[in-house]
Amino acid sequence: MSQDETKQPDKPKPLNSIELLTKSGNEKEALPTQLKAANSEISQSLKSVDNYLTPSSDAPNQLPLGINKRYFSIQNKYYFRHQPQQLAFTDKGIKLQTRHQSNKVVTDLMSIAVSRNWSEIRVTGTQAFKREAWFQAKSLGLSVKGYRPNQQDLQRLAQIQPTKTEQKNQAKTSPANDKQTALFTPQTKERFINKVKQWLSTHKVKHQPTTESKPPSSKPTSSKTIKSKVQEQQHELER
Repeated sequence: MSQDETKQPDKPKPLNSIELLTKSGNEKEALPTQLKAANSEISQSLKSVDNYLTPSSDAPNQLPLGINKRYFSIQNKYYFRHQPQQLAFTDKGIKLQTRHQSNKVVTDLMSIAVSRNWSEIRVTGTQAFKREAWFQAKSLGLSVKGYRPNQQDLQRLAQIQPTKTEQKNQAKTSPANDKQTALFTPQTKERFINKVKQWLSTHKVKHQPTTESKPPSSKPTSSKTIKSKVQEQQHELER
């Protein structure tokens, strides 16, 4: 028996998933009937490849537009556009499953979760996938179950959280914004308008031309002068 015959097939990669636990503004929704209904609607509306078209506005579980640029779908399965034979992830309505653990795939799955207003999720799968999913979800303000962060994870998250918090606080309490707000109070507006009016009035007086300073007009030619010139021309013609 040759080595090729004895070689065992490669084991499939572990299945990673992001599952909805709580949706913003609603109670927990993990109803099997809702999931079956959503999957049946997806199967009916997506029977063939989407041909690079974006989903209609009334399609269930509508995806962000960026997803359709990187993937194409056959029913509820999404494949890479640059690798059409490779499955990227499966959309089950309240659960997103993938065998990939790259940052780009995790980012796209999180964008789907955010677009659907998920506020609490459960992550399962490999340690690398759960770590990246936890980090991206926490950075977006989502609650995460299924992964216990270590000290390095917490430090990584702390490095980006102050930046976002400072930007929000700076926009609210920065001295520049306080000065701009003070400039547009009713009292300051009135003082500014009065100063402008005063300046315009003085400027107008200084540069307004007077009647005495009119440029001298040229003296009109008298009728006698015109007659003498005509007579001179007639004498020249008689000669």
